[in-house]
Amino acid sequence: MKMLTILGLLTITSVLVPITQIATATVPAHNTTNTTDVNTTTTASFNLSKEIASLNSVFGEPFYERTSSNNTGSEVVSLSPPVTKDTYSGEGFMQGVGNITHQGTYISTYFPRGYTSVGEGMIFAEDGQFLTFTAKDTGLADKEGNFIYKGAMIFDSNEMSGQFADLDNQIGLYITWAGNNGTVWSKTWLWQ
Repeated sequence: MKMLTILGLLTITSVLVPITQIATATVPAHNTTNTTDVNTTTTASFNLSKEIASLNSVFGEPFYERTSSNNTGSEVVSLSPPVTKDTYSGEGFMQGVGNITHQGTYISTYFPRGYTSVGEGMIFAEDGQFLTFTAKDTGLADKEGNFIYKGAMIFDSNEMSGQFADLDNQIGLYITWAGNNGTVWSKTWLWQ
């Protein structure tokens, strides 16, 4: 099972590499009162609504949506190559669980046309149960300073029963939007 998970993640990573084409994207900032609104304009290289519709057609509706996020810390780890370590916390909703909180740490390496990040974190249900994850994504900024991330996360529930038990060793594919106005949202689809 672990070998299949590793092979699956390698496949996902190889699929994510072509997203460097979105560097010239024009995606307007979302309304801060509705962080899950995905109204966008189409450009020659990227259409966020189309990306979401494409993932919906393959995987169904997102099973997890992070509706808010706050940067809780950032530090420069290296200048050559440029590397940062960032922490965040957020809130959202997960199917079958309800309202959740989310905390994570990402190490990002920056390149001229974007960056890659690896991270880990925890997702907490209101009753105290939790789920851990490891993740990897690639990201780019558009000319307005909005950031678009695409990635994959592998969940570890450490539970034999409970609301997170079915997510053990499952893979989530996600898109995260961080607008230049501070609006952040993320949608995650379960790859079953």
